[in-house]
Amino acid sequence: RISAHSLKGALGHLGALTASETASQLETLASSSPVDMSACQSIYKELNSLVGEVCTEFKTFISDS
Repeated sequence: RISAHSLKGALGHLGALTASETASQLETLASSSPVDMSACQSIYKELNSLVGEVCTEFKTFISDS
């Protein structure tokens, strides 16, 4: 939950709003009781993909500067 919260903030600061919202969804799921691990895994996969896209965009931005 704490990691998802941290990612949510960091991604929001970078302007990656879709990824930030997905991290928020994971944070909410991780805070629920009982934790739906299947749903968490699904959201995690989506978040992992989105973070990969953000990293790619960031690398492109830096190399173009």
